[in-house]
Amino acid sequence: MPAARSELVERGSGAVVVGVSGSESDLLTVPQAAFAAAREGARLLVVHVVGSLNRDADGDVDETLLERFAAAGEAVVERGVALARATAPGLAVDDALLSGDRVGVLRAVTTRALRLYVGTSETSSVRPMVPGLVTAGITSDVGCPVLLVRGSRTERGGRVLAYLHEADERAVVAFAEHEARALGVSLTIVYRGSIGEVWPVGEDIAVTRLLVPQQARAHRLLASPRNDLLVVAASDLRSARTAEGATSLRQRYSGTACLVAVVPEEQSAVPLSPLPPPGH
Repeated sequence: MPAARSELVERGSGAVVVGVSGSESDLLTVPQAAFAAAREGARLLVVHVVGSLNRDADGDVDETLLERFAAAGEAVVERGVALARATAPGLAVDDALLSGDRVGVLRAVTTRALRLYVGTSETSSVRPMVPGLVTAGITSDVGCPVLLVRGSRTERGGRVLAYLHEADERAVVAFAEHEARALGVSLTIVYRGSIGEVWPVGEDIAVTRLLVPQQARAHRLLASPRNDLLVVAASDLRSARTAEGATSLRQRYSGTACLVAVVPEEQSAVPLSPLPPPGH
């Protein structure tokens, strides 16, 4: 299970990466990732990370315990691979059962990845999910967009919403534009503070730009059922590393039920399209 960083980087290079945990959230996360990878002709990498095991005084790990963790991890990965192939027959699917610090491993695997999908067992609210992920460093520190899958919707809302907490967040606008075009929906750009420089969007997309300094109205827009995808900047979530910031974040994104994309400031990879699996 252990692997060198260079090997991890290579395994995730050019792939859509999906983290699996063996929980019910995999049933939502894996199909989303598989469908996006198939649509774009990309490879899917199914990853499960086993946390570092405690060592005894001599620095050894209980071999029996290690075997149990490995067996359980293999079952999780196999389930994820089978689900991906059932969603998108013919899709190129690789798997990786890894051990170590989960955040460190995911950082390495996604260094040159196109996208990382992660899920949560709580689908009704962003409250228990985002602060934990940010504290762990996943959404704010990996080098590719992180898509947070929290529910399966039967109806399209009809728009992508980009939330700009800071004026200069061109990576968020570019990602949101790409997704709106891929989904065939409109794009709404919400500016929390000043609008600043207006980044151009293609004429083939219907764009609405809103300056919304009022916190209550911003919350309503973020929680609107019209949103198919909410796109935010990774820098906007780093505040959750403090207790005060986490409280503010919970208030801001409470009630958000759509797919959430967290985009790093330096976004160089070609984003994929987070379309729902067929039939959804």
